[in-house]
Amino acid sequence: MLPLILSSITTSPANAQGAGETSFVFAAAGDLNSPIRGVGSDSLRSLKSLGPNFFLGLGDLSYNSSYTGTKWCSEFKNQFSNIEIIPGYHDTGDDPYLNDTSATRSYEKFVGSPGSAYGCPYSLARTPSCENQGCDYGREYYFDYPASAPIARFIMLSPGIYNITGRCNRWHQGQPNVLTFPNCDSPQQRQCSYLFDCWNYEEGDLNDTDYHTNSVVNHWNWLKNAIEGARPQNGAQSPNYWVVVGIHKLCISAGRENCEIGRQLFNFLLAEKVDLILEGDDHAYERSKQLALNNSTLVNGPPLCDGIATNKDSWAVYNSTTSGCIIDDGSRGFYQPGAGTVVVIDGTFSCNFQNPCYNVNDTSVNNGYNAAEAPYFVKLMGGNTPGNGNGFVSYTVTGSRGDDGRIDVQTHFAGSFQDFFSISKPPVSTVIWSPPNPGPGYAVAFSVVTAGGIPPYSYSWSFGDGSTATGPTPVHSYESNGYYNVTLTTMDSLGNSRTAQQFLVVGSWNPAVSCSPTLSTLETILGSATIQRIPSDSNSTGADYSGGAFNLAGNLSYGANPSASDWPFSKRALYPYSGGKPCSTSGVPAFVEVHSVTALSVDPQEDCGFYYDISNTGGFFPNKQVFCSTTFSLAGSAPSCPACYMHRIYAVIDRDWKAAGIAPSSPTQGQTIDVQGFIYWNSQWVDQPWHSYTGWELHVTAWRISTTPITIPVSFFSGNGLWYVLGALGTTVALVLAYETRFPLRIKAFIARSRLRRSSGPEKRT
Repeated sequence: MLPLILSSITTSPANAQGAGETSFVFAAAGDLNSPIRGVGSDSLRSLKSLGPNFFLGLGDLSYNSSYTGTKWCSEFKNQFSNIEIIPGYHDTGDDPYLNDTSATRSYEKFVGSPGSAYGCPYSLARTPSCENQGCDYGREYYFDYPASAPIARFIMLSPGIYNITGRCNRWHQGQPNVLTFPNCDSPQQRQCSYLFDCWNYEEGDLNDTDYHTNSVVNHWNWLKNAIEGARPQNGAQSPNYWVVVGIHKLCISAGRENCEIGRQLFNFLLAEKVDLILEGDDHAYERSKQLALNNSTLVNGPPLCDGIATNKDSWAVYNSTTSGCIIDDGSRGFYQPGAGTVVVIDGTFSCNFQNPCYNVNDTSVNNGYNAAEAPYFVKLMGGNTPGNGNGFVSYTVTGSRGDDGRIDVQTHFAGSFQDFFSISKPPVSTVIWSPPNPGPGYAVAFSVVTAGGIPPYSYSWSFGDGSTATGPTPVHSYESNGYYNVTLTTMDSLGNSRTAQQFLVVGSWNPAVSCSPTLSTLETILGSATIQRIPSDSNSTGADYSGGAFNLAGNLSYGANPSASDWPFSKRALYPYSGGKPCSTSGVPAFVEVHSVTALSVDPQEDCGFYYDISNTGGFFPNKQVFCSTTFSLAGSAPSCPACYMHRIYAVIDRDWKAAGIAPSSPTQGQTIDVQGFIYWNSQWVDQPWHSYTGWELHVTAWRISTTPITIPVSFFSGNGLWYVLGALGTTVALVLAYETRFPLRIKAFIARSRLRRSSGPEKRT
């Protein structure tokens, strides 16, 4: 969308062009089992039909020790190729029953390597990031998505996974120069520690020795850096990514498992307010309430929540203290971004009557410990839930966490039980109107696009002129020129509301112009695509047509200029009409308003002449006088060249407009002004520094001393003077005489001043 610099919340009207919000879909589940048999194959077909950008396999990929690695992965990838994985205990040999042959004990075969035909190697565009020593794709890694312009970071962890590196397999095989202790197949109670290549993620733990290099690593610090690197630091505004953490094992659970990953790690993730923790392990679906630490404090007392506690047997507990960790009970169907963490447990990919889903909130399981944890959750589905079924969960990520971005979450289960929720701000609406450039008396049709909250929505409008309306599609007309603050309050079905404001401009400052301007900036007009016009001169870098936001001739290839047939407009035409200066073309606005720009290199005696342009019927100017164009540069900022050319545009007050008596006076050198004018592309001077090495021009129809920011209401008065009322100060500021024209007094003086001027190239022409 074309950004409007005075927009309070929403974006510009529908005619504005540009890239929309980044959006993508991923899916996730654990406990997958066979991708070609049973309900696992049904889930995979459903995943293929959905077609997300990628799928996170949250461990326990196979339950058959002979069906692993390349065979399993190739059959999964035949249906859906972009699967990124972490291990579960079935994949590494971590099973309390050592005679259980379902554990594959060959996770290395699953990992593969990028570009290889083996296993499930990383398949996305950017290589995942790891610790300098000790981590690998498939075990501990993160990636940002999309690769070109990320809005989310995915951190994949393997806490509490015994034999994560496969070193126990090497010990067991009795390889030379490898210790035979510990015996990884010993029936004795095994402790999850570095001796068994088990990563604990405990602060200050320096015992996790990497068997590849025998170097000491610290998985806690790696995780901390990965999370905090996705968030603004030291006052910076970016990055501000969504942070999604994928883990196989659990901490809180209403199913069967205890706090296997350790309360220290779980509470650290809550303290960091990661947005989502996605887990498998439990063959159930469990969506938590939103959790956070130290969210609020008692009066002159300690925090209400300093962490989720566990008992001596590592079961998470729920009590009057830990209940303070719940900051949103999830009953509204959406959570506030950045406020806390939501845990989604989904190990349902292959659960059915042969491999049933676990019961949830069942007091007969584990002495009722898991049922006691049920208050941490808002939605539960297990074997004892009516309508339960196998499947997975999808996540639609739209926009960045720091803006009005959102994550919409939807279950895809074979049974009737389904769940939907979002992490989003209260409902926010984008206001759209048509026509995009209304004049006084025009019927303006308003419409709205709403995201967030829970539909259905109700709408209350205030049009800025005292009129109001309700509903999603009101029609309103304005009686006079001015700035109007259109205010829309959107309320969802649960009573949550949010107000959006958008300035709508009716009419122009110049009565000869029937258009209403689109508020913009120089940087928006010029775009971000640069081109070096003179190959031998690196300073000759200006804005390319292909990057500008006002491509009235449509998208052209890099370095191309619009042809005469692509650009049928006459820049000298006195009034907007189909063959002259249009208000907009193909929905792209041609008439803009830009605030707080500085007039530089002002020359009121350029490109002088005696005749009107053919677009204005030709013929002598009044009384056969000579009129000249005023040329100048408008600068939005003044960085060192060549970057300065990306913040400047060549501006013209046209001689035909002066001769017709409808042009503004010339600005003063160095004056900071607000301007209105028509966008034009002049391919004749793209290689000239005085034209900022670009074809973009602004044909100025009116200007005023800069009054940014606009306060509302703004009043327009009749006569030659344009007056503006400044806010609560009540100070009236006289602006320029908008339609005054300077006439040369003598032809002799004109001849003396209109000699050819050169500025590192040909003379300036308009």
